[in-house]
Amino acid sequence: MILIEKDAAEVPLIIYAANPDGSEKDDVTSGTVRVYYIDGGSETDVLAATPLVNVADNKWSYDWNPASLPVREYVAEFILTDVFGTTARVPEDLVVREMADMARQSTLLLVQADLELVRKVETGRWKITANQMTFYDDDGVTPLLVFNLYDQSGLPSMENVFERRVP
Repeated sequence: MILIEKDAAEVPLIIYAANPDGSEKDDVTSGTVRVYYIDGGSETDVLAATPLVNVADNKWSYDWNPASLPVREYVAEFILTDVFGTTARVPEDLVVREMADMARQSTLLLVQADLELVRKVETGRWKITANQMTFYDDDGVTPLLVFNLYDQSGLPSMENVFERRVP
């Protein structure tokens, strides 16, 4: 996530819970988020661990009012716990930048993208098996995303693929 203005009034911190195969993980029972930066090898909290709100089956969110953040790199660390007590710790870079825009310096642009995932999908291994397309992590073994493939009539197909859907 990149913030191009250091005085953002509100920043939505959102995480989508997913299984390793890319399908929705709907058994998460709780989550927290904290924001910190690293300086001289030590972490300094800007937002202490705060509960997330479940806004959909697999979407967890917190609307943060950071007031004023100095230009620097931060980490938004999400921790999700499922019904089995298993926790997943997911860090996301949060970068505050100032954009010198002569016409409007006070414009807030919030851009959120997972460029690492896009890179892996575009450059990594993928395979079509049994009407499913699987994209793999850099190791070529761990599934990142799985899609069911369909023809123009909506029937499962490996030929003349017209549509892909998350299973």
